Parts: sequence; C-alpha cells; structure tokens
Amino acid sequence: MRCVENRKMLGEIKEILSSLYYRNPAELEEKIREVLKAYGVKMDKIVVTGETRNLAIYFFYDNKVRIYTPFQKFEENPVLRKILPVKMLHKKFVVFSTIKKFEEFLSLPKVILINPYIIEKYPIPRLSLGVSILASYLRKYQKAQVLILDTQLGLKAVDIEKKIIQIRPDIIGVSCPHGQTPLVIKILDRIYRLKREKKWDGLVIIGNFIAASFPEYFLKRYPNILIARGEGENTMVDLIEFVKGKKKLEEISGIIAKYKNKILVTPVKPINMDDLPPPASDTVEKLAELRGALTHEWNRGCFWQCTFCPRHHKPKCFKGMSPRVIISQLKYFNSIMNKFSKLSRHLYIADEETIGGVDESETKRLIKIAKGIIRNKIKISFDVYTRIDQIYNLKMPKKWHVNRIKMWHLLKEAGLARVFVGVESGSKTQLMRYGKGITPEQSVMAIRLLSCIGVGFRLGFIMFDPLMSMQELIENILFLERDDALMKIINLKKCTFNDLFNLIHDKKLVEKNKLGDPLCTRVSYMLAQLEVLIGCNYIKLLKIAEKKYKKKLIIGKPDMRIGKIKVRYLNPKIGLLAKFSQEWIDRNFELMYAIKGLRKTARNNEERKLFELMKTHRKLSLDFIKSMVLIATKNKKLFKIPKIIKCHGYLEKFWNLMEKNSLKESLKKCLEIFLRIMEVEIVDKSSKLLQQREINDTKDERLKKAIQRWKIYNSSSKIIDE
Repeated sequence: MRCVENRKMLGEIKEILSSLYYRNPAELEEKIREVLKAYGVKMDKIVVTGETRNLAIYFFYDNKVRIYTPFQKFEENPVLRKILPVKMLHKKFVVFSTIKKFEEFLSLPKVILINPYIIEKYPIPRLSLGVSILASYLRKYQKAQVLILDTQLGLKAVDIEKKIIQIRPDIIGVSCPHGQTPLVIKILDRIYRLKREKKWDGLVIIGNFIAASFPEYFLKRYPNILIARGEGENTMVDLIEFVKGKKKLEEISGIIAKYKNKILVTPVKPINMDDLPPPASDTVEKLAELRGALTHEWNRGCFWQCTFCPRHHKPKCFKGMSPRVIISQLKYFNSIMNKFSKLSRHLYIADEETIGGVDESETKRLIKIAKGIIRNKIKISFDVYTRIDQIYNLKMPKKWHVNRIKMWHLLKEAGLARVFVGVESGSKTQLMRYGKGITPEQSVMAIRLLSCIGVGFRLGFIMFDPLMSMQELIENILFLERDDALMKIINLKKCTFNDLFNLIHDKKLVEKNKLGDPLCTRVSYMLAQLEVLIGCNYIKLLKIAEKKYKKKLIIGKPDMRIGKIKVRYLNPKIGLLAKFSQEWIDRNFELMYAIKGLRKTARNNEERKLFELMKTHRKLSLDFIKSMVLIATKNKKLFKIPKIIKCHGYLEKFWNLMEKNSLKESLKKCLEIFLRIMEVEIVDKSSKLLQQREINDTKDERLKKAIQRWKIYNSSSKIIDE
C-alpha cells in the first residue's frame, strides 16, 4: 500500500479539484477515491469539507489522520486555524496520530436544502441564492454535509422524496418564498408522510417570507416543525448543535416553534456579511444547460420605510459586505463563468438596496468596489438595486451629486449594466401614500442622470393601490408616456461631471439629447397592483380609510400563496380596472417571463431582439390601461386612442365599447382586442424568431412551451365565454 503523502498523487488530487471545485464536496470525495484506487491506496475513511477554494481533505487510516488543504495554507482555513497548533498553520499537509478528536469533529450531520419553484410560472431558472448561501456557509465552517435540491432544474416532489429516503438526512430545510406555497405544501406533505410511515425521521425547518408570515398555519399542520424567522445562517448552525445534543431548543437563533404547550420565539442572531462565502455552485452546470442566470448579494437589509414593504423576516438595518470580500467573490464568479461558456457573463446583485444611505462613506465604499473590479480585470457585467434618492436627492448639494455621478460612472466602467430603481408612481399623492419620500420630477432627474452615463434601467412601478383616485391613475399614465427622461449616452471625455449635472436641468439640452423612448419601456412589470402584504404599514392606511369613509376595505383571510391581505378598492371603478389589468398580466406572465429570462443570458443581436419584444409588450400594456380608462370615464379628451388599435383594424369596435352601458362587458371586450393584438405583435413574432434561430430557446424548450400554453389559454372562445 502506497502512502497518501505521495506528492504526485496529491498533485493529481489538486488538479482534479481545480477542475471540479464548484461541485458538492460529496462528489469530490468520490473523485478522490478514484485517484487513491489508481495509486493502490486504501483508506478507512475520507472526508471532504469546505466550499469552493476553501476545501480540506481528511484521510483516515492506520490510526492516523492526514489533513490536506490543496488551495490554501491552514492559517487561511476558518476552521483549521482555530484547532491546529500555531506552528502548523503555515502548512498545507499534516499528519496526526490522535484521531478521536477529528472523528468527533467530522461526524457531520446530513442536511438537505430544498428550493421550491413552479416552473410554469417562472420558466427561466436562476441561482437560488438563499439555499446556496446557507449550503456554502455550513460547508465553510465544516458544520454539515449539505445537498441542494432545486425544483427550477426539473426536480419533482417525487424525486425529492426518493432523495430523502436514499440519504436519510438529519435536517431538511425548505425555503417558502412568495408565490410558491402550493408546491411547498405538496413537498412538506410528502416529507411528513414519510415520517408517519417511519421511512424517515429527522427535523424539518422552513424559512422565507411565507413561513415567517403564517407560522400558526405551519405549526398546526406539521408536528414539531421549526420556522426560521430571519437570516438563516446562525439558525442552521445552532440547529446542528441541537441535533448533536449540544444546545437546547430555546438556544437556537431566530426560530418559531411549539415548545412546552407554548409558542417559542427566539431572538435572531445577525450575521456578519464578511463571514459569508460565495453561494454554493452545485447547480451551475445545470443552470448553464438551461440558460439560467447567476445571482449574488453584496448587502442585506434596508432602513427606509416604504409602506408596502414588510420587514418582519428581514434585517432591520442595512449592512454591507466589505469591498475586499466582494472583489474576492467576484473573482470566484469570474472563474465559474470562464468554466461554463453557456453562462452569461452577467451577475444579478439581489440586494434590497445596494447603497446604505446618502453619506459620503457609502459613496467611497462603492467607488472602492468599482476600482477593485477594474484593477483586477474582472470581466463581469452586473445589475444592482437602489432608490431614486441615492441617485438624485433634493436635500443634498451639488457637490454630493457630482461625487455620486463619479461613483456611478466608475461602476459603469467596472461593468454596471442596469440599475433597478423603485420609481413606483408618477403621482405625488400616491408616492406620499407609499412612503417613498420622492417626487415624480425627482425620478425623471435621476433617470436622466444615469442614462446619460450609459447605465440601463429596470423601473419598479406600482400602478394601482386600493386607495388611489382616478386622477392619480391618469397621472401615472401620463408619467409613463414621458419621453424626456431616458437620454442618449454623453461622452464624459468631453463633458465633466459638473457639466452633466447642469445638462439634466437644461430643457433645451434635454430636448436635444433625449432618447425618445417612453418610460413605460423600462418598467419591469407593467400594470402591477400594490400587494398588501402581511406586516406592511399600508394596512394602517387602509384602517384609517375604513373609519374615514365608513367602508370595509380589508376583507376575508390573507392569501397564503403570496402572503397577501385581501382588499377592496375604495373606488370600485378603479378596482375593476385593476382586476382586468391583473387578468392581462396573468394571461401573458409565463410567456413574458420566459422572454425576459432568456434576455438575461442573451448577447448582441439576440439580446436586442428579445428586448424589442419586451418593449412592445410594455407599450401594449400602457395602451391597454389607457384604453380602459377612456372606456371607464367616457372622456374622449383624456388621451388619444392608441394607434395600435387603428393599425390592427379595431377602431370601430373600440368606439362601440365607449358607448356601451356595461363597464364590465366593455372592459372584457377591450381585453379581447388587446390579446388579439398581443398574439400578432408578440406571440407570432416570438415563434418566427425561434424558427429563424434569431433567438435561442433553453435546452428543454421553455419559451416554445410557454408560447403553446399562451395559445391554448388565450383562445378566442375562452375569452368570450369567461
């Protein structure tokens, strides 16, 4: 038997791990066994722990343990530097004759983390950030053997059941995000059936918004279930200690549980952002096949007070990752993108807010990140989330704006492609109700500023809310028609940051440099309604309105699928317009989400073709709500009848709708008209582009299937008969 200290063999192991570092440690263990077998080396046991480049291999045989870290010295390993003698920390390989300590330390519990996603609703997959970071964190600190099961990648509930029986994990964690409740319940029912049939007996913990919003439901339906009510990293570490008998239930961070005939709620222990590793990359190979997107986070939390945003399951204040750690993790993503050419070289930074306030320290932090990306030649484009007042702030002086322009310019140079900005409304009074602290004109200035630099936009916009007036709805439509906000790119070699700030305020220069696209073409989800979510402050406004107008606005029980309170509109006519707008969204959602998802990974001409389809749909959506408002108000002077109606030969039919007495029937026919236009302008064009291979589908043809389902769902007979 040859010795594991064989340098050639260790070199071969390192070479394999260099190629497959992104995989689950259990898979890496199998590859190492193959190398050992080729060298005639037999082991009592092998354990691979850690994540990505932070891997450690433990070889057990002859009553000794050999520890090998292929990519770093022991002093760089967050676990080994605490347990090994100081004199050994500069090494990568060491032999210990006392193995009991390590056997106990490496008796790692098995954990399965499940990410449920209904493919028909969200056909293009993305890296599931929540479970991926949890898995990576547990591996980094050598707490558990973790397997990720992600239904975005084609797994069914029955497949999950088989994996549980096969692996017999100590803990199963299930994410319960917005909109996925039916699938979550289906999975949990199967898990608990296994418990009843005594095929598996372990702990179950669920987390995310729905779980934290409806704890009573889950505690009643599923015996001994635990609910994570905040950041999950410390919760999972404590839960593992509980499984090992080293902690009591009440010592687990951030849980809700039944305990001694009472509901136990424990405090959340916050995580330090710099302690987080990059998300686990177990699923990237499959993501690449399906043209999925990669996601990352730089920050957590938000200290703003928007009335529609619940905060009970999120950090109460902003906390950011340091530039050093962000750059290190971007290098890792860069290596993943280099390995999988089918992956887009684009990263979606899924923070609630990228900038932690208006002070200069945040400006400097973001500048440092941008310079670090440029200096390290990291060739990745990325999206971020921010607020309007982080770009253009009425309370801040010109100097502040010039410094922020410099910051945004450097981020653009570093790879910033688009910014998601919560504009939310074009009505001052509606913005006040939303608690945004901004004005419509302020939004226009911010959009002008960043578009001049060449940064793209995704605009958040909540068209309807239950307390809105018809005047506010009209103001929203007029705002989204504005073509003086999106600007042509300005050459900053010929223009100073100070000049740029002056330009966006000069009407003549704005007219000369405007792009001409209406704002609606950059809105992520057109015609969205405000969802009154459990725990948000908007509920207080509804209760005040109920007293003032003596009307019942909050009705029925909350909708568990999305954590939404059922409400009635103060103005029934607007409620009807909102209802038909939602019908329009629902009928087109899967198709447009597929197109939007494909655009995330598309390049050059293909990306432009997909974006044109998205812009067409957004313009159609605006024309649809304009048409419905014309019908509802019977005021022909409000807006011009959309040209698209005349182009498709529906003008006479539309005039007839304005004369009818039944508003509901007229809106129904209006929806039918626009679905027929949608079929010609989007559905047929998408099919043609696929046939001509001007756009590419996923490997399992998710766009093609979405088109087929659209045609079945939106057949003429169904629309008329509903």
